[in-house]
Amino acid sequence: MTAAPVWGLRVATDAADGAGHAVRCAALAAALPGRVQVFVDPGPVPAPLRVLPDCVAEAAPSAIDRLADAVAEGDIAAIIVDSYRVDETAIAGLAAQRPCAVFRDGAPRRAEAVAIDPSPTAEPREGYLCGPGFAPLAPEIRAARARLGLRPPPGDRRAGRLPTVLVAFGARDSADLTGRTLGALAPLAHRLDLIVVLGAAAPHLAGIRRQVDDLPKARLYVDHGDMAGLYAASELAIGAPGVSQLERLCLGVPTVLLAQTETHRPLVAAWVAAGVAMAPEDGIAGLAGEVGRLIADPDAAYAIAHRGQSLVDGDGAGRLAAALTHSLGLKEAA
Repeated sequence: MTAAPVWGLRVATDAADGAGHAVRCAALAAALPGRVQVFVDPGPVPAPLRVLPDCVAEAAPSAIDRLADAVAEGDIAAIIVDSYRVDETAIAGLAAQRPCAVFRDGAPRRAEAVAIDPSPTAEPREGYLCGPGFAPLAPEIRAARARLGLRPPPGDRRAGRLPTVLVAFGARDSADLTGRTLGALAPLAHRLDLIVVLGAAAPHLAGIRRQVDDLPKARLYVDHGDMAGLYAASELAIGAPGVSQLERLCLGVPTVLLAQTETHRPLVAAWVAAGVAMAPEDGIAGLAGEVGRLIADPDAAYAIAHRGQSLVDGDGAGRLAAALTHSLGLKEAA
């Protein structure tokens, strides 16, 4: 009998790095054959990873020493890194000892055997697993896609009510794009049913509560556990271009994207160029106009949703796990 491989998975979990790394690594860990040992940043372990046994804390977001110790002890067959802050010299040292894959998200491959790049502009080439088809999504997103299927055409949706618009920029949203979005939508507020999502630790939460209270029809969800349900209830979303955008594509939610950071700008442009998102040319100042156009043209919004669901089917975790097992020369247990 062939023993199942043990994977060493180093995940960025510091609050400053957002929740996307934890979400996609939890999904990938559930799909990988064999046992997965997770190595995280110091501090609280994000909810998606708590279901996994024995998360080991490194000393700092840049550290990978505990994983290196496990490799030296012979416990790890292959390594996966999903962190932009882990020391590259240390990654190279481990890649010389074990098959290694790294989430690069647009950055070039370095010492690792395989670079993982689920971004929309990634082009397939040797040493890479590229494109949104390799994006691991949370099991509840995949389950919702299986249950709900493709987004229905606008003529099949309920009429006689305000369009539901989801505003979600991640749990923390340090740049307060949530607040700025609500301010920008003020001229349209009487025409919208707004759903606003934020985390309990968000620095601008108190201000967002006041803004939501002042809007004619808006609801605030804090640390909400059913994003799939909110996606299913929304005709339109406003958000950032990371992992949550892949979730929205999978469930057919047309989205107006705003960049939270400078590194988001090329990703926003790539999703727009792929025809699966919209973005105002002048940023937040043009947001109300962009949202108004999509509300007035439900067929255009539906076309965006349809293209998105064709691009992201929800099976990325299994697809990536199988490709990594093959590319890194591992075998499933016989």
